[in-house]
Amino acid sequence: MIRPGQAKGPSLQGAGGTPVNPPHSPTWFKFSVTHLDFQIGALTNDIELYSMPAESVLHGAILKPSTTFLGGAISSYKLSLGLTGDLQRYMNLADVFTGPVAGDYFYDSSFMEARSFTVATSIRIAAQSIGANLSASTQGAADIWLLISDLP
Repeated sequence: MIRPGQAKGPSLQGAGGTPVNPPHSPTWFKFSVTHLDFQIGALTNDIELYSMPAESVLHGAILKPSTTFLGGAISSYKLSLGLTGDLQRYMNLADVFTGPVAGDYFYDSSFMEARSFTVATSIRIAAQSIGANLSASTQGAADIWLLISDLP
């Protein structure tokens, strides 16, 4: 589920900034997450970043941390992008704990995949911590761009 106000893109948005339907030409849609989105008493958690409509194609993804993910006894914090049951399908675990946040620091992945012609696909972002549960995090923010098109 998209949280209201989290998605940004061209003038294709419904209520809360959620992309309604992607255009036929690939278009970038921006999503934002913070450490609060993943806070639970466990070392891993995943949430829906985007419900991709049927007959859509996912072409690529970019992840750019704007604030490092830190807190308590957490000694590693990583994010990945994928599907339920395959949380690294689109982007392997990306270190958002130790990396700098300024300049050209980002992770990218390119591919082309249409998942379903009949039902929406849940694109998921997953967090993984080492040293302490995700609930110990005290900071962290990242932007994710998805390149999406719609089949004519």
